[in-house]
Amino acid sequence: MPSKGSIGGKAWTYFSAVCWMFGRRLFDKYSIPIGLMNVNDGGTCVEAWSSHEMLAKCNSSSPGTYESTASVLKNKPFNQNVKDHNANSVLWNAMIYPLLNTTIHGVIWYQGEQNTIYRTEFYNCTFPAMIQGWREEWFKGTSGQTSSIFPFGFVQLASLGQDDVQPYFSLIRWKQTAEYGYVPNNKQRNVFMAVTYDLPDDASPNGSIHPRDKETVADRLFLGAQNLAYYENTYWTGPLFDAVTLYDNEIRVNFRSVGYGGIQIRNTTGFEVQISGNTTWIPLQISGSLKDTVIITYANALKVTSIRYNWNQEPCLYKRCAIYSNQNQLPSPPFVAIITNRSLPVVVT
Repeated sequence: MPSKGSIGGKAWTYFSAVCWMFGRRLFDKYSIPIGLMNVNDGGTCVEAWSSHEMLAKCNSSSPGTYESTASVLKNKPFNQNVKDHNANSVLWNAMIYPLLNTTIHGVIWYQGEQNTIYRTEFYNCTFPAMIQGWREEWFKGTSGQTSSIFPFGFVQLASLGQDDVQPYFSLIRWKQTAEYGYVPNNKQRNVFMAVTYDLPDDASPNGSIHPRDKETVADRLFLGAQNLAYYENTYWTGPLFDAVTLYDNEIRVNFRSVGYGGIQIRNTTGFEVQISGNTTWIPLQISGSLKDTVIITYANALKVTSIRYNWNQEPCLYKRCAIYSNQNQLPSPPFVAIITNRSLPVVVT
């Protein structure tokens, strides 16, 4: 039986809990051997894990500076020198490149916090580019035995805690989906994600960004893997924003992929709107719902120019965000929509 004694000896002191639980679920379901490679380095940016070629596609291959996100660094020094584990491509060279001759079936990824304070504006490009680069190089490194479009799952950023305000936390969640709000999409083919912002754990000994409920994270990743990696008809996305319809005193937000039983409303908060001539975000309460629609009563509904959902670093209490699916109890991911067409419904841009 594999153990820390038989595999890593005394030097092996930890293994990713999410990775292990995810693998265990695969084994329990399919009764086949599951090999796991734990490759990680905490507090790192996506640029460190990507090749110079992929970074160049995003104009992000030069040595980094704090740029527009420096103001929220808050005594968290970000060193960018050749010895730093956040230097461009350093972890690609040291930890990924040596594995490219090993055939793999897929990847799960848990990263993003560091990019809330570093090159946030590039993440909608650098993250998809990194996935593309890994796929291309693994395909070549294994002479085609690893798929050039192998399934790639990621964990959307968890809650951070209200005592450490980071303005770009919600933005990274959006950029993790290449600003689509969902995966797979045109920039992220064969990609799945686990939404985790509804698992706050401010008392976690490892910090609230590492909630102790690893089982729910693994469960949600597993559902996506069943669908995209093992080709089962499994519901895994949660309700996905589709369109908005505005009436005289009412906003109706429609969702697709709601699953059997439609949406479930657990509280009334999370929505905010902007109205014409005002850039302030106004919080609104949910007043009702249908199978695939959230209803918000608002006197200035026809003046709404933008709407967003759960655009906070810690939007709700544990598993108490507003919108879930009745099937598999999955939360709806965050979104932001700009109303570009006054003939309704409205589409996200």
